[in-house]
Amino acid sequence: MSVFRRSDGRWIVKTKGADGKWRQKTFASEAEARKADAGEAQQERAGSRLTLAEVVVKYVQSRQMAASTKSQYAWIVAGSGERAKNGKPEGYAQFLADRYADSLTRSDLEAFREKCRAGGCTPASVDIWESKLRAPLKWAASEELIAADPWGRFSRIKAPRGRRSDHADDFRRVFPFLRPWLQWAAKTAVLLALRPGKAELWDLNWSSVDFGRGVVSVYMPKVKATKTAYPPQSWLDEARIRFEAAGSDRNAPVCPKRDGTRLQSDVRYQWRTACRRAGVKPFPFYSLRHIAATEMLAAGADIAAVAAALGHSTPTTTLRAYAHAMPEAQKAAMAKLDGVWKEKS
Repeated sequence: MSVFRRSDGRWIVKTKGADGKWRQKTFASEAEARKADAGEAQQERAGSRLTLAEVVVKYVQSRQMAASTKSQYAWIVAGSGERAKNGKPEGYAQFLADRYADSLTRSDLEAFREKCRAGGCTPASVDIWESKLRAPLKWAASEELIAADPWGRFSRIKAPRGRRSDHADDFRRVFPFLRPWLQWAAKTAVLLALRPGKAELWDLNWSSVDFGRGVVSVYMPKVKATKTAYPPQSWLDEARIRFEAAGSDRNAPVCPKRDGTRLQSDVRYQWRTACRRAGVKPFPFYSLRHIAATEMLAAGADIAAVAAALGHSTPTTTLRAYAHAMPEAQKAAMAKLDGVWKEKS
């Protein structure tokens, strides 16, 4: 190991890895560089330097995780598992598993990202896998199991938001082919602008519906907040009929299956089947929320009202995600500038 100063004023600590190759880390001050150098020396003397795989194991053991999450961590550094059956036996970070965790470099991070992309990951998926790998490194540094988080100084590449291309016309074509219970669920998702998953749509109870005021209170676990939805009267009228048919049980689900069960385990299959029967390229059931947003904006609805309907914390969030869905509103706004240079009569 050695510490020296570069011509640009930064400090460098060079270390020799287990593979015999020299690596270096950059620090802003001599104190930081000396501290890191001392940490490296102490770990080498104690023989306690941890590999990436060892850090991941300790991280998983220190936390309560679902079995599926543990399997993901096992696969990312060791491979095998279900992905082996799909022709992807090698974990995205398996090539780094035996490297000392605190010796990982920016090049290693970029190589990991490229490995994800080569495995068919979308930008969003790359971001998810990177977050999973960064978490153990950050934890190990906070627990002083490694001298410092090797990737802590490097920014994450945020996955760009793609434009939503799902249109209400496709939904109208698909709707007649849906089973009755799924038709009602789809209408509820659109007219209440819900995230059509278990947390918001399928767990919605009649206790959340206030027929007197014509409002629905929806808890959104994703953002840990409750929004108030104002569905049209047509939805409230049909909802009241269904509520009474359910025995006016306030704890019953608003959108049950035909047999009254709550968990919609076959939604994806039923939805994709209806898409194919309608001759529409299958798009996610989740897109109903985006269809609701784009239709409101295209109709000229106030951006603040749309943000409230979606449960966004600020209109800025809505604008960032759906600006492309407002061409008519933008045209109308720009038309008001015509003749702005003329004197008012």
